[in-house]
Amino acid sequence: MKSPKVFLISSFNLNKYDFRQLQETMEKELPDHKKCIFLLALPNITQVINEKKKSVLQANIWKIALLSAVVAAVPIPLLGFGVDVFILMREIYKYSKAFGLDEASLRSLAEHVKVPVEELKKATKSGMDQITKDMVIKLLKTAVGGFKVSDTPPSTIACMVAVWNSFYIIYGMLKFCLDELAEDAHRVLVRAFPSEGSE
Repeated sequence: MKSPKVFLISSFNLNKYDFRQLQETMEKELPDHKKCIFLLALPNITQVINEKKKSVLQANIWKIALLSAVVAAVPIPLLGFGVDVFILMREIYKYSKAFGLDEASLRSLAEHVKVPVEELKKATKSGMDQITKDMVIKLLKTAVGGFKVSDTPPSTIACMVAVWNSFYIIYGMLKFCLDELAEDAHRVLVRAFPSEGSE
């Protein structure tokens, strides 16, 4: 390379020196599919990074909701509900991990910034600190409301309604969970890095 770019960074203080410039340079120069992976792997040290992560995750919600809708088209009672629970658990955990809200990430951050992990956990308000099957079923039942599962084979119109309802419900739930976890990530960031969290 004739004139390589040089960045001064510290693995102990990622929020100092040239880490932001390094991150922006890599983000610009990577191909699109690698850019998404890179963004999700970045440590949550600024609100700018959190917002970019949220955008990447939000761009894929429609694909997950479409998968749920395809399964809803299969006329087997309770199949769609079971698949939706699995999809939601996997995606909510993915969001939690991307924002550094899982147990291991919070412990690592607490150790790094010398703040008790309980203090960081107190900053979260979504109630999604433990992503369990029961929690997801409760969320799903609340979102589904009055929809009933029938044992009789559905008509074509009923299948179309089920497909639309499934897409709409899963899309809305994932959007809600992503927004809530992004807010939690911001609150944890403010608690861990008071000077950086407001950016």
